[in-house]
Amino acid sequence: MDQSRNDQESAARKNHRENVKKFLERTFDLNAGIQSAWEQIQEYQSRSYRLSSPSDFSAPRVQRSPSPEASFVDVVEKKTDFEAKMIKTLDELNARKNQIVSLINEYTEGRENRILTLRYILGWRWEDIATELHFSKPHVFLLLNNALDKIVLPEDAPRSFKQGE
Repeated sequence: MDQSRNDQESAARKNHRENVKKFLERTFDLNAGIQSAWEQIQEYQSRSYRLSSPSDFSAPRVQRSPSPEASFVDVVEKKTDFEAKMIKTLDELNARKNQIVSLINEYTEGRENRILTLRYILGWRWEDIATELHFSKPHVFLLLNNALDKIVLPEDAPRSFKQGE
């Protein structure tokens, strides 16, 4: 009877760890999204430096094609709209990442906090974390499991992360 209960507790603890890991691994996608948003903003900004405004408004013109003023204004409006959209996206991604940082800081400290931060916030490889902390990889994983056991997922976490809890 006790063995069965221990097995159930062990399975529940393992399931909890996996759910927390999946939740923390969202930072990998968030980091990629943040990087992509910044690159798109920078690309749009570099394009805007190449724009030239209509230079001479005083000369009489024969209107055969769309006015250069209209296309310039159109490009500037599109640029402004795009940048506003990208900044909003960037803010949303950073807010979600900050939620994960807060979760790590709330439930862990010391070496465990450092391991979670290096892995899930900064995206380090396990080998690099072990080298940085002067631990073996198995010891890093032991500390990782201890840290994952401590973390309680937030109430607003998607249900897929809370199954079996």
